[in-house]
Amino acid sequence: MVEKNNTGDIIRQARLAKGLNLQKLAAESGVSSSHLGRIERGERSPSIDILRKISEPLGFKGAELLLLVAGYSEGGRLSPHLIKGFAQALLELHQVLAEIAPTLENIAKE
Repeated sequence: MVEKNNTGDIIRQARLAKGLNLQKLAAESGVSSSHLGRIERGERSPSIDILRKISEPLGFKGAELLLLVAGYSEGGRLSPHLIKGFAQALLELHQVLAEIAPTLENIAKE
């Protein structure tokens, strides 16, 4: 089980639990090992895109890593960076659903 301390610790603990070094995670995710190291040390905050890229190689399914990281807060507050990322992801999802809604309605009528 991953212990919740901070985002970098969550990622490091998950990586070590999977037996991955930074270079292997970098190769599997497409995120540079130097950037991953900065995230793990708390020098950088990962974007939603970075979290998505590293999620599967770390063994998380769907949005598990995003939800785990979002659950971390200092002083009981969510990171504004993550809140902004979640808001953007929701807007993108809304746009996709709006685009496919007419097609789904036509299929339902048939």
